[in-house]
Amino acid sequence: MHSEQQETADRLIAALKRTLDIARPEVPGLVTLVPLAEGYLDPAGIHVVWIFDDRANLANALESGGARLLYQLSATALREARMQVDSIEVNVHFDSEEDCEQDNQGNWQSRLSIRHYPAREIETSEFTGSLQLS
Repeated sequence: MHSEQQETADRLIAALKRTLDIARPEVPGLVTLVPLAEGYLDPAGIHVVWIFDDRANLANALESGGARLLYQLSATALREARMQVDSIEVNVHFDSEEDCEQDNQGNWQSRLSIRHYPAREIETSEFTGSLQLS
């Protein structure tokens, strides 16, 4: 990865970590997030998948305004990384450990590769390591 691209990826990962730290206490059932990128960190190809512990907490976040907060935090993180997107709703997705367990036997790598997220996981051991699912 070119130096400029690595700097952008590093800024994005740092911003998303701060975003997750802000969101966890505010949104019940939120476990983590996974950043996905397509190509060379083109803002249109960046996707953030917010992961909840179960469907009930995910549904509650979507109904109670928690999702709106996650959209706002995601947009802020992308701006901090100097990435401008046209519509944040295209870049933000929601999922649950319960659905992954049921549909993919808990295999997130498989789930993320076959879901509608048109991207792949950003290659950083420090962030992807945060996806510790029990």
